[in-house]
Order: sequence, then C-alpha cells, then structure tokens
Amino acid sequence: MAFLSIPRAALFAALFPAASFLSVAPAQAGHEVAADAALRIDIAGRQRMLTQRISKAACFIRDGVNVDMHQTMLQDAFALFATTNDALRFGDESLGLTPETSPEVLEAMAKVDQSWQEFYPLVLQIIEQGQCTRDELTELDSEGLALLNNMHNAVITISSGYGHASDEMNLLEVTMADIPGRQRMLSQKAAKQFCLVASGVD
Repeated sequence: MAFLSIPRAALFAALFPAASFLSVAPAQAGHEVAADAALRIDIAGRQRMLTQRISKAACFIRDGVNVDMHQTMLQDAFALFATTNDALRFGDESLGLTPETSPEVLEAMAKVDQSWQEFYPLVLQIIEQGQCTRDELTELDSEGLALLNNMHNAVITISSGYGHASDEMNLLEVTMADIPGRQRMLSQKAAKQFCLVASGVD
C-alpha cells in the first residue's frame, strides 16, 4: 500500500535513470569498442607502410637521391615503427591505445616483433653509416618484406577480432578502416620497387 501511495512523477523519476542507464550504456560501450578497433586498424596499417618507407629511403640514399631528406625519412620511419610496435601490444596513452588483451592479436604481434628483431639492426647500421651498400639493401628489402607480411597478418587478425567483438562495426566498416593504410603502404612499395629496379637489385 505504501508503494501505491508514491506519486506517479516521483516513481517515474526513481525508475527512469536506471532504465536510461540500461539502454544507453551498452550502446556507448559498443561505440567505444568500434572507435578503438578503427584506431588500432589504422595505426597497424600505418606500420605496414613504414616497413616499405624504410626500405625505399635506404634505396634512395644508396643512389644518392636527396640524401639528407631520405636520411631524415629513414630515421623518422624507424623511430615511429619502433614506438608503435610497442604501443600496439602494451598500449600508449598519447596514441589513445589501451594494452592489447586478445591472445590472437598478441600472438600475431609477437611474430611481428620476431621479424622486427631481424630488421632493425640492418636499419640502425645504415643510419649510423649514413650510406647503404647493394648487399645491405638487398638484405634490408628481404627482411622488410618478411616484416611487412607479418604486419599484414597482424592487421587482418586485429580487423577480424575487433570486427566480431563489436556489433557497431560490421565487415564493411572494418574493410574501409583498413583500405587507407593499405594504400599508403602500396604507394611506398611502388616507389621502393622503382628504386630497386633502377639500382639493379634483383
């Protein structure tokens, strides 16, 4: 009887916040997951591009084309890849990335790191020397392609995993999030291939 004596307005006010929270919170959480997924896919896609930018810069350094500019490009791309490689696993507040928790993504990123361990000493050697021999360039490109392949697989794993984790992000949106990164990579790879052909490398 006491319950029935409560004015309708007061009863509605008491119940509405709870009902509102229940209906809004899941949607908000879904948007957050979708935004995080799009960010991770974009940043991981940029990593693919950087593998080819590094090799491209080294090739132009060897050929004596705008050496100072390409030395700076090489150092910047190297530093950015190294920073982001850690951020994709351990998180980075400045990039808006939280630590990765998906076992599948972490496994894919571990393979990326294995390739990176083979690749980065070659890059450091070229940076320290300020020049690049033909043999060094050949090895750098080979290791760079292996790194690119593992990074591409990681992007696919991230896209697939986060695409299924959120109802807010469908297959089309996942694909659209990946396309810009892939295009950036292809532009760098094309320029690198042009330089390698001009240099007589394989």
